[in-house]
Amino acid sequence: MTTKRRITFYLAIVFGITYPCWITAAVLSQVHADSPLIFPLHLLGGSGPFVGTIIYLIKTKEWKDFSHRLTHIRQIPLGAWLIALSPILIITLTHFFMYQGFHIDDDFRSMGALYGIGLLFFGPIPEETGWRGILFNDLNTLSFKKAQFFMTLTWFLWHLPLFFIVGSYQHGLGLFSVDFLFFSINIVVQSLIMGYLFLIGNKQIVLPILFHYAVNLFGEMLTRNIASEIITISLYTMLFSYLHFTHGKSIKTR
Repeated sequence: MTTKRRITFYLAIVFGITYPCWITAAVLSQVHADSPLIFPLHLLGGSGPFVGTIIYLIKTKEWKDFSHRLTHIRQIPLGAWLIALSPILIITLTHFFMYQGFHIDDDFRSMGALYGIGLLFFGPIPEETGWRGILFNDLNTLSFKKAQFFMTLTWFLWHLPLFFIVGSYQHGLGLFSVDFLFFSINIVVQSLIMGYLFLIGNKQIVLPILFHYAVNLFGEMLTRNIASEIITISLYTMLFSYLHFTHGKSIKTR
């Protein structure tokens, strides 16, 4: 298959799994909020990028290359590790500055440590093995700028049905609210950072997984408000700007 057909093939699988599941879950949650089908449909929809990865690899038979990009962490430079873990510093310092201490979110505390572990397997791992491991990797062979643009747009559109599922994190933010605006900006900036991170780290998929997990874990763990959101977005934007000016000219399709 040509690169464009591979990209289309992967996206068709992902959205063909995610959208029907999440749209169905959204309708059920609106008319029957206690339906036992909502949570399974939520999980199944979230598995779209991972299922797409498996089917894509079966079709293309590129298991060896994918495995190499998943396991050869010795090839990762120190700077890439630091970028991958930067959300921990950004979020905790912002929180400490705003609250003069550390305040664990009450909802996060009530869910316990297992919830924090579960966040790794519902989001970072199933998503990034596909988003950066497959889609961005293929898009980058066409153009780094195109890869950044289309990956960011795809990631944003993929999340949209969640805003209609009653009980989901995104539904709690509210569609077209201030929190929705912050969520959207974060999606854009963090996706752009992970694009640079993936290539700076020699295409090792563990890096976007770590970055994504750090964002989700510490973002849900620590109490936030509008001011802290503005500060964290500003810091992420500064990080992206640094990566763009220091690596923008040197990064090429490979």
